[in-house]
Amino acid sequence: MPDLIIHAGTPKTGSTAIQHYLHANQHILSQAGILYPKLSINLPRKGEFTQAIGRALREPSPSHAPHLLALLSRLKHEVDESGASTVILSDELLFSMRRPFASLLFSSLQPYFNRIKVVLYIRPQLELWTSLYAQECKFLGVMRSHRVWGEGCFPLGNAHKNGFFYTSVLDSCSELIGPENVIARVYDPSGFPGGNIILDFMRLLGLENPTLPSPPSGYRNKSWGWKAVEFSKYIAFSYWERLRKDPPFKRSMFNALISTVNSTCLASKSDWLGKAPVYLDEQEQENLYLYYERDNMVLKERYLPEFNVTRSAEPVHWISTSTYDIPPEEFNACLNTFVDNLPPSLRQELF
Repeated sequence: MPDLIIHAGTPKTGSTAIQHYLHANQHILSQAGILYPKLSINLPRKGEFTQAIGRALREPSPSHAPHLLALLSRLKHEVDESGASTVILSDELLFSMRRPFASLLFSSLQPYFNRIKVVLYIRPQLELWTSLYAQECKFLGVMRSHRVWGEGCFPLGNAHKNGFFYTSVLDSCSELIGPENVIARVYDPSGFPGGNIILDFMRLLGLENPTLPSPPSGYRNKSWGWKAVEFSKYIAFSYWERLRKDPPFKRSMFNALISTVNSTCLASKSDWLGKAPVYLDEQEQENLYLYYERDNMVLKERYLPEFNVTRSAEPVHWISTSTYDIPPEEFNACLNTFVDNLPPSLRQELF
């Protein structure tokens, strides 16, 4: 039986880059004995395993849930047909698995594999929430009442309360498949071979092979700077109700927004791409640090001695800018570009 490697994220740690590489090189990987199953490839199915396990846990007999059994049957058939020695499942939605979820996941998969390993890349929570907030803005998912972190209305619901206590996730996996099969890694591109997450992932698992193509250099999902974040919030605030209820409309607005930010950057305008802006003030940064402090100390002791859990002497520089801080001529030029990037029918309707 083959070995199974589960790449479980976390979000904003290069998961998309790894998935694109595995997808693009599926045929070459198979020649090296590595299978990236089809159920991991198609974007509409992204998170399919996570969703199947979640649904099964809500049923009286989770291990016999028909949709989960069907998914396992598809996976087994593909694994048997491939003759692979290593199978990789990659889904960053698995990052927050708790004991019941992990137990069902591993018990469902263990009959088909010789050994299961879990890989989890980890970012300090302040970096992570900053990046996640910018991403939600990019996808037009932030409204006026949303907060960046903490109590109240948040774009990701109550994810901060249960999503990023890394130790509990790693403990669940260690207890079920053995600590030797759990790999935790700090997400730090500057410390990766060639600064590349894909190369780090393959080397970490001993999957390097001279026949495999080199990962693309510099592939990274670029963060949006404060101007792009604020402009996207302006669009979201202006059309929130329709964005929420009309998926085709949201898709058109999103595509126009992406094209607008990219072309604005090509025009050498600053602060549209770059490091995601930190909106948490000093007190909120302190609250976030204290919220995760105990879990992070245990994480450092058990899994990641190199994980930085110390409180910095000075808070991370935060901004209090808004759309009004974008120079008017730059904002108007960007808005005109956005209008030009809309489908003609929508452009006529809205403007």
